[in-house]
Amino acid sequence: MKKFVHTSPWILLKIFLLGGLNAFALWAIPILVINKTWIFAVYIGVSTLIIDYVFLSKKRIAAKYIVPGVLLLVAFQIYPALFTGYVAFTNYSTGHILNKDLAIDVLLSNSYESAPDAQPLPVQIARDSVTGELTLLVQKVPGEVTAAAAKGSKVIPQSDASFDESGLLTSVSGFTFLSEDEGYTILDELTALLAPLDDKQFVRLLDLSSAEIVVPALSYNKADDTMINNATGMVYRPNEFGSFVSDDGSEELEPGWQTRVGWYNFERVIEDPRYRAPMVQVLTWTFVYAFLVVITTFFCRTITGADIQSSQTQSSQGISFSDHCSLCDAFSFGDIDMGRNVQ
Repeated sequence: MKKFVHTSPWILLKIFLLGGLNAFALWAIPILVINKTWIFAVYIGVSTLIIDYVFLSKKRIAAKYIVPGVLLLVAFQIYPALFTGYVAFTNYSTGHILNKDLAIDVLLSNSYESAPDAQPLPVQIARDSVTGELTLLVQKVPGEVTAAAAKGSKVIPQSDASFDESGLLTSVSGFTFLSEDEGYTILDELTALLAPLDDKQFVRLLDLSSAEIVVPALSYNKADDTMINNATGMVYRPNEFGSFVSDDGSEELEPGWQTRVGWYNFERVIEDPRYRAPMVQVLTWTFVYAFLVVITTFFCRTITGADIQSSQTQSSQGISFSDHCSLCDAFSFGDIDMGRNVQ
């Protein structure tokens, strides 16, 4: 029997596959750690070490067949089953997927609306000539230019700005204007830019030549853990189901955040007729279907088996069974009379 040597293509294939697995682990684990998905980071790290330990050894032949299957079983069967059980005790659903910090950030970032009596303002997209920071050069009033960037804003001295005869801004000292083509290449960055003018007003781009002043409709009080409507003064407080709700319960802000709710989901299935009725129907049919499948299969098999057994018994007795069948008297096969016993 030919033995594999170190130059065997199987050895090279094993090195290639293990190298690819380790490269994937080295790429994935830092990303998972940064995103704080600790379970996946630990699983990939431990799984990679176990596979290296097993497959880099000439021994442990049985483990080479068992370990990959067990690791895949944990990833695709055991973990989903445990996670499903965990989710049953949380409010995980549409509108309650994020954690609380992200939910607050989304609520605040989505709350900006046009300031009262706000009009589109002429704007020129530029970059700071020194830092390269993206800046919106806004004309709040004719002849006055404000440089608004993500870190803050400042008023440009009139001596540093130049205008054409129509009042259009043509140049500003210390800034490099971007063309329309350059603006389109960074359109996503421009759309996400929210530049503060002061503590309450911000500038948001409408298109490549105009902007608007917006104000936040909501503000968050970290000390009291409350969300406040800046226009009406209504206060929203966190409830046990992962949402900010007004004191009178009439308004609920979305999105909320994921939190544990104990047995609430099970209680709702039992007490709420909207969930209870279809749940009972599905559960009843599940048991009825299983019962019918077993019973019908049992009786069909019993009847079929009895017929087969009867036919085999009669066949083993030859043609003498025809004495018990009066209809067979009218038929004959060759020289054999079906109405008589054959000796």
